[in-house]
Amino acid sequence: MNVEYTPKAATAAPLQLAQRSANLRSNAIRDMLKVAHQPGMIALGGGNPAKESFPVALMPRLMKDVMRRFSSNALQYCDTQGFPPLRQALADWLAQLQIAATPDNIVVTTGSQNALDLLGKLLIDEQSPVVVEQPTYLGALQAFSLFGPRWRYLDEDEEGPALQKLDALTAPARPGDRAPLVYVMPTFRNPSGKSWSAERTRQAAAVLRRHGNWVVEDDPYRLLTYDTSPSPPLKSSLPEQTIYIGSLSKVFAPGLRLGYCIVPDPLLPWLVKAKQGTDLNTGTLSQALAAEYIQSGRLNDNLPLLRAIYRDKRDALTDALARHLPGSFEFSIPKGGMFLWVKGPPGFDSDHFLSVAIAHGVFFVPGSAFFGDTLSEPMRQENARCMRLNFSGNDTDTLKRAAERLGKALKTCNL
Repeated sequence: MNVEYTPKAATAAPLQLAQRSANLRSNAIRDMLKVAHQPGMIALGGGNPAKESFPVALMPRLMKDVMRRFSSNALQYCDTQGFPPLRQALADWLAQLQIAATPDNIVVTTGSQNALDLLGKLLIDEQSPVVVEQPTYLGALQAFSLFGPRWRYLDEDEEGPALQKLDALTAPARPGDRAPLVYVMPTFRNPSGKSWSAERTRQAAAVLRRHGNWVVEDDPYRLLTYDTSPSPPLKSSLPEQTIYIGSLSKVFAPGLRLGYCIVPDPLLPWLVKAKQGTDLNTGTLSQALAAEYIQSGRLNDNLPLLRAIYRDKRDALTDALARHLPGSFEFSIPKGGMFLWVKGPPGFDSDHFLSVAIAHGVFFVPGSAFFGDTLSEPMRQENARCMRLNFSGNDTDTLKRAAERLGKALKTCNL
């Protein structure tokens, strides 16, 4: 006898995630993109490069040059470590910036965020101490938070990290323990725009060398300098311990998703293995385009235009804010990068103010997004006074209107 089998109706299984998923931190900027796209909204929240800085007219010619030079190799898988012509072009180009690298110790990544994720996998255990500046890049906080670190916060002055605090935070807890991981952005830091002085960089390197810390130096804004040349990177003073991360998003095109890191020899094979398990390799065509763009000299040729564009935008926003913000608000004019860090008076809370600003047609990222989640209450209140404003993504007239709207919004709060 044939018996017809009728399966039971499927029921949804309860969602079960790995325990580490509880550490996932949302990216405040990405969460607010829907707000940014509202009609009439002026977005000062993201870090988008200026669209007029992209080499749009050049791209058809660049693609032809790539196809002629690399042919089908530009469309094929490539080495996990990176497309060899790009690694060679990067090494030659970085040498012009006094940053020592060879094609053999460069790893090309899918944006710098890919590098942060890979380094978190390799260097952070549950409850591992990780030393960061305050404030610091929220993308690093998000990437590292998945691995459950214990945040340690650096104090600083106008020259850079306070050396006594750096010494105390980076020393191993006990003899034989692994030294804490250190994540820093010494040049035009996102979000504050601050930079370390050359002398403080050398002094910090001496402290870190004594303790043997792995140091992640995130340096995406070095070439976006508007008034003075930045100090040499920490990597120059501490090459054997520093993983140097760079990005082509700010000087070529973010849509190509290209970053790179210069990796000390002991860590290099482990980073390559981690990347193999993540994405096999970064897109070869993007890498081939970047290799041609750099090696042909076009990147260097475009840098003066980039700097002029961003200097004008910075000046437009800072001049307008000086006119429209209450005198109780303060900011320093950054010498490079893409961001302005504005601090309100005691009691001002940028998280609460954000909804008021959005109602006036402008939004920003509150200061709380750039700090870890284990702050004392006095420190939390201090950070809440701050907001990050981006000046790279809008034209100068729009930036002036944004400052005016912020001023009007603050008047409604009696500030």
